[in-house]
Amino acid sequence: MSSDLKSKFHQNNLNGVKLSESNIYGFEDYRLDAEHLMLYHNGDEVSLTPKQIETLIALIEERGEIVSKEVLMHRLWGDTAVEESNLTQNIYILRKVLGKTRDGMPMIETLRRRGYRFNAEVTDHRHRIATVSAAIRSAELAGIPDQLSPNEPTDVPERDTPDKRSNKEVAAAIAGIGLLAAVIVAGYFAFFAKPVDAGVKTLAILPLKPIDPSNRNGLYEHGVADSLIQRLNPVKGFVVRQLSATRKYTGLDQDALAAGREQKVDYVLASNYQFANGRIKVTSQLLDVATTKIADTFEVETDSADLFSAQAAIARDIANKLLAKFGSEAVEFQAKGGTNNPEAYGLYLQAVNLSEERGVQKVEKALENLDTAVALDPNYALAWAFKARTHADIVAHTDSNQHANYQRAMEAISKALAIDPNLSEAYSALCQNKNRYEYDARGAESACKRAVELEPNSPVAHKTYANFLYSRGSFDEAIVEIKTAMELQPVSYQNQQMYALTLYFARQYAESEDKFKSLLELSPNHNYIHGRLIILMQEQGKESEAFEYLIKMLTVDNAPVERIDRFKTAFRTAGWNGVLAERIKDFEAEAVTKNYQLACLYSKIGNKDRALAYLEKAYQERSFQMAMLRVEPQLDPLRNDPRFADLIRRVEGK
Repeated sequence: MSSDLKSKFHQNNLNGVKLSESNIYGFEDYRLDAEHLMLYHNGDEVSLTPKQIETLIALIEERGEIVSKEVLMHRLWGDTAVEESNLTQNIYILRKVLGKTRDGMPMIETLRRRGYRFNAEVTDHRHRIATVSAAIRSAELAGIPDQLSPNEPTDVPERDTPDKRSNKEVAAAIAGIGLLAAVIVAGYFAFFAKPVDAGVKTLAILPLKPIDPSNRNGLYEHGVADSLIQRLNPVKGFVVRQLSATRKYTGLDQDALAAGREQKVDYVLASNYQFANGRIKVTSQLLDVATTKIADTFEVETDSADLFSAQAAIARDIANKLLAKFGSEAVEFQAKGGTNNPEAYGLYLQAVNLSEERGVQKVEKALENLDTAVALDPNYALAWAFKARTHADIVAHTDSNQHANYQRAMEAISKALAIDPNLSEAYSALCQNKNRYEYDARGAESACKRAVELEPNSPVAHKTYANFLYSRGSFDEAIVEIKTAMELQPVSYQNQQMYALTLYFARQYAESEDKFKSLLELSPNHNYIHGRLIILMQEQGKESEAFEYLIKMLTVDNAPVERIDRFKTAFRTAGWNGVLAERIKDFEAEAVTKNYQLACLYSKIGNKDRALAYLEKAYQERSFQMAMLRVEPQLDPLRNDPRFADLIRRVEGK
């Protein structure tokens, strides 16, 4: 093509596009450039990874047809060993981005146990691009002059082209489809005109360390870190680990870079402090985890008479210096439901620490601390929200007082939201209560989404949402949410545990087994993990292994020798069903009847009537486990019974 002609095509937004090679699809208000792996919505680029766009292309090319997970996995990764959750995460992101068609259908539909289907009507523009390309070639042959406007005369003599087209016909063809091509590729040029995005930066802010260990103040150490986290969290382009993820790094000999590697972040902010003459001086080092070098150093000094004023001043100054370092503007900070009472704040921190540990005694102690904290400061919204979650945790640890604990949780949520209507933690607690106690799925989903919207970097919000999603059978989405929580809080045992549980409910038994076994290595005496492995082995038909884990669990629980011998005899003489019968005897003999567990056991031995009777009791007592009715594998033998279907309708409010 001549330079003059290229210039004219540049004016029509066609320059630089390999029109003969482009592969462009249109659907709804989207344009997909398959060659460059770019998606545009109304001309604006949609931020997706190349692998996510490849997933979309694979579905579009089979539009209207079901594409199995196996086919997609092979197309996207070939023979490379990749977890299936990578595909489900791509699908989940695409579904969130694309939403529904104009007819109300999900653009990407999940068909359980079959695969996925792309539902939108697709326009394939490849034939039009070929027409444009042919027109360009004809134009070169025809010798189109500098002025392409059909309204201006030309002195160039007319030539016959191979297809007998006139110059005017070629010009008209280009004018007619130039607009189409411009629309298709406008986003392409807009993309390259944008500055390169440096990407999201991940940051771990460690608790402060005292220069003088004899003059130490734990409230400053955690409080300044917490204030900094709250200030930086809303800033676009930053993901800051929550205090729940970093509070453990309080040791004076803690290696900051090792903490950064464990938290999987780009940068670590390690600070020390010193009191002198009524003032506090804080020195912070920003460490680049990849290079292990000091990226910058910040110093702040302020009056230390008022704990919270000092904490706020230090956090504000360091946050602004950090943002300036990365070329970001300071944002207006809005403190969320905190307190100005040092004692209440200290009790809250202790309660949060206790909640990370296992055992009902720890949870009960955390609740005591929170009761005292809200008594000291009735306007402490965060403490009220955490008190609500702690009541729900007590229900998960014990089978007694479920009604009372959930009622107190709802009262605490109401108080938290009355003080601070935009408190993410309160909405997470509300989601949990509505799902597990009120059996209000719609209200639970709304609360969970609000919690994530208010604080997208909250691992608690994503973990709670994951719990809701897998209880509804939305396993792909649940895996994405719990993985997000794990990314935000990489060393959380609880997050890993929920991930393993999600895989179990999704019937991904082998993967769930691997995860639970790895957790057992970290905590060999955790009887809950033994219990989950018993069920996992049972569901996979590995009855000998299930029995081994049962004996390990009984041993960890210090069960009497005669009880252990009784189970051994039952397994030897009657196999796994004999063991289940013995477990039923034990549960029915307990002071607090475990109705849901008994229903599962009776279901496994084939006694539907007894199983359904115990499920009815569990429903009447508002057992939190009834929220799992739809997805619990142990109850699969009941699913063709109309009584079970009726129970699901009542639990789900249908």
